[in-house]
Amino acid sequence: DIHRELSQLCHNLAEHPLLMQLARGCFAPAEVAWIYRRRKTIVDSFLPMLSLAQQMAEAAGRVELVRALQINIADEIGLNPDTGQETGEGAHAEWGKRLSSALDLLDPPGLKSCGLSRLPAESWDPYPIDPQDSLAVIVGMIMATEKCIPIEYQAYLKGFRSAFPSL
Repeated sequence: DIHRELSQLCHNLAEHPLLMQLARGCFAPAEVAWIYRRRKTIVDSFLPMLSLAQQMAEAAGRVELVRALQINIADEIGLNPDTGQETGEGAHAEWGKRLSSALDLLDPPGLKSCGLSRLPAESWDPYPIDPQDSLAVIVGMIMATEKCIPIEYQAYLKGFRSAFPSL
């Protein structure tokens, strides 16, 4: 049941109008930059979600789940999960900051007023964690996020290549 629901979620995401337009190269560079920045606000909520799940898993005595979450957290912050040493690849948040900085350099003036509120990006707000959420719900949200990332970033890559061919 879980895998079926996750597959349906991915199918729904793949058919999201914003992702479909992005993958077709339908947006100007400023719009692609805006969409990326909007999506990045969601990415920023992922590490706190992992940390909350780890705390809840520890409290529940779920040793294997705690280890899986520790590995994921280590990857997010650029550490080797076994040694705790930096991998040299950096934290995912740093990758996002570097890409945002590059997009800032490529953006034409007037990005803030380019009328992008018409885009359906509002449906991608950060994950709403309710204090009453169970460990199962939060782990489900993590699983859904991980399963959807390749679909989203395939569309982003196509959008970036179309909008910024020299990048």
